[in-house]
Amino acid sequence: MRFGIDASLACGKMSGTGISTMDLVQTLLARDRTNTYYLYFRECCVTSNPLYQIDQQNVMKVLVDSRSAIFRILWSLSKALRKDRVDVFLSPAFFLPLYGSRKWVVTFLDLSVYTLAKEWSRRDTFVDFIVMRLLFPRSLRKADHIVTISNATQTDLLQLFPATIGKSSVIYPCFVTNRFDSAIEKGCTNEPVNLGKPFFLFVGVASPRKNLERVIRAFARFKEDDRSGFRFVIAGDQWGQYSKRVLKPLVSKLTLQNWVEFHEYVSDANLVHLYSSGYCLVYPSLYEGFGYPILEAMHFGLPVITSNMSSCPEVGGDAAMYVNPLSEAEIAEAMRTITTNASLRRAFISLGKARCEFFSREKLASAYLRLLEGLSES
Repeated sequence: MRFGIDASLACGKMSGTGISTMDLVQTLLARDRTNTYYLYFRECCVTSNPLYQIDQQNVMKVLVDSRSAIFRILWSLSKALRKDRVDVFLSPAFFLPLYGSRKWVVTFLDLSVYTLAKEWSRRDTFVDFIVMRLLFPRSLRKADHIVTISNATQTDLLQLFPATIGKSSVIYPCFVTNRFDSAIEKGCTNEPVNLGKPFFLFVGVASPRKNLERVIRAFARFKEDDRSGFRFVIAGDQWGQYSKRVLKPLVSKLTLQNWVEFHEYVSDANLVHLYSSGYCLVYPSLYEGFGYPILEAMHFGLPVITSNMSSCPEVGGDAAMYVNPLSEAEIAEAMRTITTNASLRRAFISLGKARCEFFSREKLASAYLRLLEGLSES
């Protein structure tokens, strides 16, 4: 059987979409040496996509590029799929080509373009908002099967698009440490923070959904009686001008300039350094499709404070401290608790290590192979 996958999403900076694409493709290919896989890349992937380096007998690497990302997905990929006579095409994120495959599978990471429409319709993300709102329903109609990466996303999907009932399922991502292991082997060449003082850590895109305004105000409450010099490190890409226009002015207003650090996109090596050096991950997000930083922190031995809503409880299980993300007081109190209760902190660290094992490669590979092979035989 011939399976096609758009592997280009794992190119360049490794966002959540890129991580899930890379883990999925690597996991499937490690498990399946029988079916033929056509992996579709852009020109930039030749040097910037780890998946392009795969050398396996049942893997065909195909370059499909265009100046327009939408044109590439809708038309260029369609022509390639027809040429390669693909039985099932799998899109790791949201969009499907117009034609070319006998069966179609699309993965939806979240429905934030609907559930957080106000956030997406901001000036600097408005074009993406319009494109997604136009193309998402088309993908849902065209797909023979829709995969969501959490029950929370599945619930959103069924509420917003009742017609998808009966043709969707939840397949959790796996948690693998390949990119971190590689970074550790290479060594951390640039230390982005001062190791002399303890720090809370946030990792992710600094967007409104991540609830950072409340977290910063909660941190200000925590600092009122902090005697240990705790800092708060925010590491990740910026959402348009949100940090510049909202978060940094808030830090100045609260006179926290000496205690809050912003680090835009960091390398895997520096991310290893942050996770290994931090005291606790603070991640009370308002909305998550999954929430990779929760597991990443647990893997490196950080306790996690996270949200009691969206998909966060699915990811954290019994290994995280949950707060109402709308309550600054509750977030601040969780910070105080984790810094004063050593036995509780040790317990969360131990539980977190075990929690990472729940999201295994074997589960992911088995679920996707059953799905792909079942569709190709129907």
